[in-house]
Amino acid sequence: MGEKDFDEKEVVKAVDSAVREMKRAAQELCLSTPGGRFHVRWDENGSATALG
Repeated sequence: MGEKDFDEKEVVKAVDSAVREMKRAAQELCLSTPGGRFHVRWDENGSATALG
């Protein structure tokens, strides 16, 4: 729709690079819950069910 005709603004470039950094950092996360701290990571090959 014509978006490619516009130059990217600096804020867009900054947000894009921050999102890329988050993707790399998101390999493993630490969650603090009332039940304790948990280290979690996404398993691309794992299957998900309604029961977890």
